[in-house]
Amino acid sequence: YLSKKVDKRYKLHIAGRVFGSPEGVRYFNYINYFAYQNQILENIMFYGFVDDINSFLEDKNYILSTSMHEGHPYNIMEAMARGIKPIIHNYHGSKEQWPNELIYNFVWEIEDMIKGDYDSNKYRSFVEENYSLEAQIRNICQILWQV
Repeated sequence: YLSKKVDKRYKLHIAGRVFGSPEGVRYFNYINYFAYQNQILENIMFYGFVDDINSFLEDKNYILSTSMHEGHPYNIMEAMARGIKPIIHNYHGSKEQWPNELIYNFVWEIEDMIKGDYDSNKYRSFVEENYSLEAQIRNICQILWQV
């Protein structure tokens, strides 16, 4: 709703298995109801499961992560690897995984984050430096050598 007030061109693209569980169906129904009530149906698109996430992200500028609980979210890493700015809800552990300036607590903070700095090279570099295959192999070896 806020995004439409800021710029009517904003769109929310939702990828993933919505109908894979009763919870998914509830979220889908809620989002459609909310969108209809707030006259933003044309601003929300559901895609279902996406085989080629790289192509899906091609024309996206932000990824909004609203999860309350995560282990290690690939959606954020995949977007950052393409230079897309993530806007990440402050779930437990998020501040140990991601730069603090990309984390929000309250929905009204998101507008300022969108208006703030945007540095594609910084997002990509963060993933390369912290979550590359080489870095993961190094971490696994360190764990194994400690045993």
